[in-house]
Amino acid sequence: MPLSLLLSPVLALSALAAPGGTPEGCALSASLSLPPYGAAQGVQGELQVQVRCSDAAQRFRLSWPGAAVNGPALEVTLGNGLRLTLPGAAAELAGARSFVGTQLLRLPVRADAGQWGVRHGPASLPPLVLTGGGAR
Repeated sequence: MPLSLLLSPVLALSALAAPGGTPEGCALSASLSLPPYGAAQGVQGELQVQVRCSDAAQRFRLSWPGAAVNGPALEVTLGNGLRLTLPGAAAELAGARSFVGTQLLRLPVRADAGQWGVRHGPASLPPLVLTGGGAR
């Protein structure tokens, strides 16, 4: 019998501020849209990350502590053990890229099949970190 994990279609993502590095006047919000996961078949969804800055010239970087960089992809694990892959998101969410002003990132997400040990219940994402500065 396949294990099926039901995730809320939209998960809230919290943001952390790096000590002394948070860009003043910027706020981070994010949401994950992911259909119910079943280990017999993977699922695909989308992560939306929005940073709103009151100063259009404000520079910032995003990073996801604990996420694994695998080439251009970023891999992150939800609080219930479900591993997500974000193809092509390593530069955007591993601190390698600097952004300027208000931004909305829409990134594809996939949860591969075969993750049988995933726990049922609420699934939280690890927090993103928003830091200031950086060259373009």
